[in-house]
Amino acid sequence: MTNVRLRFASIVGADDVLLLPQLVRHYRGLGIESFRLVLNVGSPDDPRYEHARRVAADSGVSFWHVHFGQWTLEGSRRIFRYLRYLDPDAWYVLADADELHVYDRPLPELAELCERGGFDHVNGCFLDRVAADGGFPPLDGRPLWEQFPLAGSVSTRLACALPLKACLVRGHVDLLTAQHGAAGGRPLPRTAGFVQVHHFKWTAGILERLRARVRRFAEDPEHGERWAALEARRFLDRVAPHGDRIHVADPYLRLLPCGDDYSDHPQWPDIAAEAAGWQWAIRH
Repeated sequence: MTNVRLRFASIVGADDVLLLPQLVRHYRGLGIESFRLVLNVGSPDDPRYEHARRVAADSGVSFWHVHFGQWTLEGSRRIFRYLRYLDPDAWYVLADADELHVYDRPLPELAELCERGGFDHVNGCFLDRVAADGGFPPLDGRPLWEQFPLAGSVSTRLACALPLKACLVRGHVDLLTAQHGAAGGRPLPRTAGFVQVHHFKWTAGILERLRARVRRFAEDPEHGERWAALEARRFLDRVAPHGDRIHVADPYLRLLPCGDDYSDHPQWPDIAAEAAGWQWAIRH
């Protein structure tokens, strides 16, 4: 019987609430019972606020905190830091609302391996999930794996976005912006364990949100998140020639049928090795 304490922490944006039931179900299936969820919504008057609370209640969870106002990367980093520091010796699974982790072994076993070896965090990288036709459909209630049956390298190869993520961390470990790595601590070597972060970002409304991010950068070119707007611009420019769709037949994207098992994607070893090469790009 494991003695490690496992917790899950995430910030859920108002636009991502429909992902919440599958998020909770997935991580409960990995053996997590403690959820620290923060909702980010514009104001208490936003109709999405009460809707989000109802969705959470129907999923058997509640929001530990609600942040009203505009979402920022620095604000997100501070919230995640506070969530973890409340129990600095526990192990935290950290994921955005559109990220479902897949591990190569039971999660408690992985945490115990780290404790025995003196490791403080386990990293992983994106496997972007895409609809079969490369479009951006609304969620239809099916399991996400079924609705988005292709997996590959969209974030890196279309947006040039950093694919690395800190996935399982001790509470005291300080993280980098958007959990794209850790600022300290001792990582488990990639050859001993590397997490698949199945990334369900490419859904209905994403193009509009990316365009809004680009406009925000244009209006405030000194904004500290301008690099995120540049990634958005790259993505929009590269899907536009294909009718605002991801060109799923392009072998450069490695988009292949993939289920929810760690061994499903035939090019996963190459994707993981390539992600490790992005270590130099980590933003402190």
